[in-house]
Amino acid sequence: RLGSMLSVGPAFAVLNAVGCPPMLQNHCFVVVRSTRSLHALVVGYIGDPKQPVQPWVLVIASPNLIDTDSPNANQPPAMTLSYNVRRAASSSNKIEEDLKAATNLWLEEYR
Repeated sequence: RLGSMLSVGPAFAVLNAVGCPPMLQNHCFVVVRSTRSLHALVVGYIGDPKQPVQPWVLVIASPNLIDTDSPNANQPPAMTLSYNVRRAASSSNKIEEDLKAATNLWLEEYR
């Protein structure tokens, strides 16, 4: 289940579902691990592709991937993704700045 999150598939699925062009710029993958959970995040910039800087950050999150109630290890259940959009912290679309700005929030949310 982790492997399927470490691709552009979740971004395409979410962007298509909400009617946006499937374009995610400067994206990266973040794995958040605690003693009780494992979450994969896809993070990237969205906005007008004709503009050099995108004003929004899209964060797509997996459910807890440590699922002890999985009915069959060979066929994991389908995942329900969550997502949010926020204004970019970086004015130049440097993903490192937005990751740093969100780290404490993610550590709190996914502990």
